[in-house]
Amino acid sequence: MAGLILCCVLLLAGTALSDLGPDTDRLVNAHSNLARQTFDVIEQAFEAQQETFDQRIDALEARVTELEEMIAEGVPAGPVVPNEPVTHAPPMQPQPEPEPQPKPEPEPAPTTTTQAPTTVRRTTTRSTTTTTRPPPPVVTTPETCQDLFDRGETTNDWYTIDPKNTGAPFAVYCNFDGGEAKTVVHHNKEEEEKNNNNKNPGTFVLTPVYRNADTNQLAALTDVSASCQQFIKLRCKAAVLFIKKGTDYGWWISRDGETMRSWGGAPASADSRACAGGRSCRCDNVGKGETSDEGLLTDKEYLPVKSVYLGDTGGRKQTSWLTLGELVCTGKM
Repeated sequence: MAGLILCCVLLLAGTALSDLGPDTDRLVNAHSNLARQTFDVIEQAFEAQQETFDQRIDALEARVTELEEMIAEGVPAGPVVPNEPVTHAPPMQPQPEPEPQPKPEPEPAPTTTTQAPTTVRRTTTRSTTTTTRPPPPVVTTPETCQDLFDRGETTNDWYTIDPKNTGAPFAVYCNFDGGEAKTVVHHNKEEEEKNNNNKNPGTFVLTPVYRNADTNQLAALTDVSASCQQFIKLRCKAAVLFIKKGTDYGWWISRDGETMRSWGGAPASADSRACAGGRSCRCDNVGKGETSDEGLLTDKEYLPVKSVYLGDTGGRKQTSWLTLGELVCTGKM
């Protein structure tokens, strides 16, 4: 643009100089030559600029075509960045196509990554604990009150036991006083019973009914216990216990049906007719006054007592009173 203005100025100046006369012809010619040269330079500049524009347009068209093909093929393309125009410089070559950058793979969410290992660790720990933990001990019904005492029970109360684990449990009273476990089986004849007007041998009969258990269950209890005992007492007035003039008036029956002629405090026997300490019984020494024989039956293989038989109370002044206590077992075989 500056060259064009300069050219116009020179033309005007040449026209003005031509009006001055022939002396100025040389100057006018010089000006004319300068104007033509200026036009030539301007034309060459326009042509060079036009050529540069044409080359850039061709390069852009080629790039657009290439991008369209890449888009059609599904290949990600880089951004189109046009080259900066350079004045009076040789045409710029199109920049090489940038290589497509691979899409980064999405990273897993941090919360999911953190929780997953924690869940696996917990599952593994529980599985290991379940596998290695020993099975819980089988809690069976106690055989005696001693079993309950060994488990820490110290409250006197009724409990269910199953001696020998026969599957026939029954209720007993457990007494833990004195740091010792006592298994107590009551019966319905624990109060003193009067024997009167029974002259003949064995005409008075006391047959206890043991609470909650039969003879077989009680035999199992005595078998598994360390010791068992049963209190027995006879108060007598002019009436014998066992024998008088060669006649046996009294005896008791063991759990197995054996006839026993021994009393509390003496070893069990079928014919000793002994009382406490192995001595003869006071009641068998007939007298007019009142006396008694008492003690504990401790031979557990004969217990409990199934029945007691008495007599010799047919006279007006003859009477006796019988007491049979509960079965008490302690310890464990």
